[in-house]
Amino acid sequence: MPLEQLTNPTDLPITYDEARRQLRILDDAHEEYIYECMHRATASCEAILGGALISRQYRLDLDSFPAGRIDLGMFPVQSIDSFVYDDTNNTETSLTLSTDYYQNLSGKYPFVSPVTSWESTYPDKPRSVRITFTAGYSNTDLIPADVKHAILIQVKQFFDFGNDWVQGIHATHMNTINQLLFQHKRLHV
Repeated sequence: MPLEQLTNPTDLPITYDEARRQLRILDDAHEEYIYECMHRATASCEAILGGALISRQYRLDLDSFPAGRIDLGMFPVQSIDSFVYDDTNNTETSLTLSTDYYQNLSGKYPFVSPVTSWESTYPDKPRSVRITFTAGYSNTDLIPADVKHAILIQVKQFFDFGNDWVQGIHATHMNTINQLLFQHKRLHV
């Protein structure tokens, strides 16, 4: 079940000025490195959350339809942009909302489910089902404050120590970040 990011986000969940305040830096001497830390911290927190913070497009590829609903594997999902499969004649066929499938895009576990049952796909063809969707918050103001705070803590950690493990300090920061993100995290059961 490969989930592929198709587009890159055009924004960050925190601003450069917020990062500078967190770092207590007044000038722009480290601007490039601060932006690098902001990108790395955002990616790190998104990995912990199992979600996207900034809007971008993804595609979920399946080898065939499962027995029931399809978990999109990412949250928050704004829209299903395309839902196609290769039918038994190996012809790409589009599915229509409310006619062929239902969607529940809310919460941490967005999914699509068949109205009656899924169609048959072309036998043994890899990636014969493809769902393209937009995930991430539509506006940075919608990102929870404690998620932004976790990113800022991670920015400081990256800025001060890079990838170096500092006994005690790094573990304390990661514990704090995990606590801030836990209630927003997509749990894998």
